[in-house]
Amino acid sequence: MKYSVIIPIYNAEQTIRRCVDSLLSQRRDDVEIILVNDGSWDSSEKICEEYARNFNNIRIISQQNSGVSTARNTGLDAACGKYILFVDSDDSVTSDFFASIDRSVNSDDADLIQFSACIDNGVKRHARINRSLEARGREALMPYIVDSICRKTINGSWAKLFKREIIERQHIRFPVGSSVGEDRAFNIVYSFFIQSYIVSDIVVYVINTENADSLSRKRHADL
Repeated sequence: MKYSVIIPIYNAEQTIRRCVDSLLSQRRDDVEIILVNDGSWDSSEKICEEYARNFNNIRIISQQNSGVSTARNTGLDAACGKYILFVDSDDSVTSDFFASIDRSVNSDDADLIQFSACIDNGVKRHARINRSLEARGREALMPYIVDSICRKTINGSWAKLFKREIIERQHIRFPVGSSVGEDRAFNIVYSFFIQSYIVSDIVVYVINTENADSLSRKRHADL
């Protein structure tokens, strides 16, 4: 399996089909989609079970509500792909998501690749294009990592490609019990162990913000 896509789900009955369908529209035999139902009390689990019955590359794991960090960690424990991708259940991906990632992997195969995204508020889309860069070796890449942390462009776990080998060898997981910045913490710890870092201007991810409760719309002064 080349890619493991991990989707934490909590009461996402309104958006989960859009999310999963955007991934399934790109037919791949080397992709597994892991749906982690984190104690949803709406119809999310039923929808996920429907997908798991109809598609061999989709798995559903249900657990008691424990938070997004635990849900993502559960997905990591179950993943078997060479590369890890995280997608939020209220977001979606572009129609050339895997093809774009393939091109980056085949030409660069960096330890961390950060792609660009666009924001969809239900009325229009606005692209957030990263400034492209490539850095190899700790001395070369650390200034860019520090800059990304300070400018908060490395915050989310979405639109990034991680190597499962590094995650498992260092046993990197999302901090449990943290209500804010858990993906930022994961990214920072992961960056301790990489030797190559690429930022791409290619848009592969759609942040959907029309939902007022979307994680992407929330801002925290204490981040």
